[in-house]
Amino acid sequence: PPSTTPGLVDVLVVPQASTEGIDQDRGLHPDTLALTPPLRQQLLAYLDERRLLGVQVALREPDYVGVAVQLEVGLAPEHANPQAQTQTLHRLRSALYRFLNPLTGGPDGNGWPFGAPLYPSDIISLVQGHEGVRYLGTVLLFELRRDGDQWIRTLAPNNIIHPGPQGILCSWANTALRSSHVISLL
Repeated sequence: PPSTTPGLVDVLVVPQASTEGIDQDRGLHPDTLALTPPLRQQLLAYLDERRLLGVQVALREPDYVGVAVQLEVGLAPEHANPQAQTQTLHRLRSALYRFLNPLTGGPDGNGWPFGAPLYPSDIISLVQGHEGVRYLGTVLLFELRRDGDQWIRTLAPNNIIHPGPQGILCSWANTALRSSHVISLL
């Protein structure tokens, strides 16, 4: 929860990280966005020079909320061959990992906005514009929330993911967690 102590300012930091896993259908695990001690020191030194007297700064990581999308897609007839299907599935998974990402995601591509919820209509808008997609079936959203050292995957209540005011969405592939995006062809 945010600080309510007078004179204390919470600064949520999402560090820059390599995004190469997005195009490789792996996404970006929140652990790659960890606020390392050297980075923490560097940021605190920078902010300390610019803060008002009497103000203390607390650096924190946002509450990362994972998203796994389960989606049914109907392809146009000209994309019914195996090679086109493979290419389309790869493009759709990459688009989902790029969109549901704290660095490259969100509607403007500048990172998922803090506290912004995810609706099925967001996924529908993203997928419908892709070459080869003729129609969509079911769209299910699963959320992954940290519980101690583990991530717990659940179906999103009302099929909407609310990350909370200090939260930000991300997505990554992990078979054991079932955090990968699953796209079924109709």
